[in-house]
Amino acid sequence: MVYIKALKEAIKIEKMVFLFRIYFTFTRKEKIMAIVKLIIELISCLFFNGPIIYKCFMDKNNCETTRVFFISFHAFAIIFDTWLIINCLVTSKTFIKFVKDVRSVHSYFKTDDDYERTLKRINIAFKVTYITFWVLRITGSVAWKIYEKYQRTNSITSIVLFAWRLVLDTWVEHRHFVENISFAIYGIILATLLKFFRVHLNKLEKIMKLRSHHSTLKRALKELIWIYKKLICCGKYMSFCFSVQILLRLSLSFINYIAFVTTSVQMLSEKKFLMLMDWRFLIIIGWNHIIMPYVVLAASQKVHNEYISLTRALARFCNTSVKSDNMEAYKITRNFKDFISRNPVQISLTQKLTIGMYLLPCFLSISISYTIVILQFHPL
Repeated sequence: MVYIKALKEAIKIEKMVFLFRIYFTFTRKEKIMAIVKLIIELISCLFFNGPIIYKCFMDKNNCETTRVFFISFHAFAIIFDTWLIINCLVTSKTFIKFVKDVRSVHSYFKTDDDYERTLKRINIAFKVTYITFWVLRITGSVAWKIYEKYQRTNSITSIVLFAWRLVLDTWVEHRHFVENISFAIYGIILATLLKFFRVHLNKLEKIMKLRSHHSTLKRALKELIWIYKKLICCGKYMSFCFSVQILLRLSLSFINYIAFVTTSVQMLSEKKFLMLMDWRFLIIIGWNHIIMPYVVLAASQKVHNEYISLTRALARFCNTSVKSDNMEAYKITRNFKDFISRNPVQISLTQKLTIGMYLLPCFLSISISYTIVILQFHPL
């Protein structure tokens, strides 16, 4: 079976953070170990986050708005993280079908040099993004928090518990990052396959002008129809595995972003500039809750854009077949065009969001308006 390196790396990293999307390919021993790991992690999350939510709920010193946002975010994060893990196990069989169909289409295009170069660029972008996450996480939040806690704590037990909590937080944040970037990789790969499907269709358009190649054209058209049916299945499988998950992720990012704005304004009103102006803190917030959700929607939008380009190319191909007097090719192309219009390659829900590529300006405009309203009631 042929492999796409970026796809293979994304699946490998997801497995490392306990997102077992290929769970049903495991041996019995691997399945048992996976379930044990998940139970231990979920117990750890409840052990740490439960008391925090209770303390925040009972603390009357914080303002009501901050407390509500903080509790909502942590409770939603626990529920979402548990649901995410379970969803990966439930949709494992569907995701395996998605991988198989992607590989079968990949085997058709793998002899194309431009296609190979595109896959290499995708793999490099994936690695650079992954390394950037760890650079920001380690040099920013982790090292800073360890130093701060070490300065304040002398108890060995407190240090051990803090280290455990820090590792767990980093692990969960890593999983959420991997979830976003892996979806983006799967979407970009699907969009790339659609792009080169269109490229091969354009090559067939040139062949059509040579009347001596009618038999070659007919065979190539049937192969492309088979490939497109595989791409339709890939879009449906991705929709089943990721759509609701990504919408929940966007909701969580939005809640956290509003909580960040609220906390920032409160710190400004209390003249606490140190944490607010720490560039590492701001970069991590922006990276996780603005840039990554935008990347997710951009990948889904890229699939949609490639589908639109394909429909235009097919319409041009149909017109060329009429001019070439190749009626057999014209009938196949016309039926193929109708089939494509009735069966688009898309990722449901995420692709139907009206905000689409305008997510980032939407977040910024809402946050600015929200900040202005808060400043009116809490002047500096």
